[in-house]
Amino acid sequence: MRDHLSSPFSLDAFIHATEKIDVQKEMVPLIAKQIIEALQASGAHYYKNVDDLYRRQPGSLIVRREQPSRLLEALLEEKNLSFAFDPKISKAYSNCALWSPSEGSRGLENAFLEGFSQEGGIVAVVGIEQNSELTLQQLPDAQQTFLIRKDEKMTWLDRTKVYSVSGVAHPSDIRFVVLRFPASRFPRDLMDEKEEEQLDLYEHVLELHESSPKKNPRPNPPYIFRGFDYPKDVSADRREAA
Repeated sequence: MRDHLSSPFSLDAFIHATEKIDVQKEMVPLIAKQIIEALQASGAHYYKNVDDLYRRQPGSLIVRREQPSRLLEALLEEKNLSFAFDPKISKAYSNCALWSPSEGSRGLENAFLEGFSQEGGIVAVVGIEQNSELTLQQLPDAQQTFLIRKDEKMTWLDRTKVYSVSGVAHPSDIRFVVLRFPASRFPRDLMDEKEEEQLDLYEHVLELHESSPKKNPRPNPPYIFRGFDYPKDVSADRREAA
């Protein structure tokens, strides 16, 4: 673990930059680099290939989409994650899924869909080990199936492992984090060759669309996924604030 960061991550600066639309394009790539450094410094193992991360997980986990700043606060400042329902809604609702490593990225589709939290275009999914302070229940909507668009095709989404969670998770319960960045807001020097090629192609097709919208449909933006895990032997007291 490194003792310091060349460009220290600031949670307040992150929130400020992601709230200001006019500075997001310039600031989010810098902040993305700082997040990666800060999570590594906190004891996380870093994965460019998130499939490698999924294969290393210990077993069944609660996975959910989480507000990035709230998640970073938990990991870097040792704050608990509390899950409660919106008081404006009178009943519980689905907000997580149960996932196991054998399901790979496919099993996380529900986690990415259960929630709308994003900041500066950054989306976070967290894997949490169950504890005695968390309550899981499966609701009727988990029996429903939904059509979603995937790889330009419509496919049915399996929701049999969607659940509702409430209670408190501690930083030491967090097993992994996956961050999804818009490629256009990710540092090029941290991309691999394939990711750069995808971004270049997207920008080229986007230019064609903007010059002639009727002839060229708007392309789907590419995303960059990066993963971080905290194995059980990484105890909470090693997760120092960056």
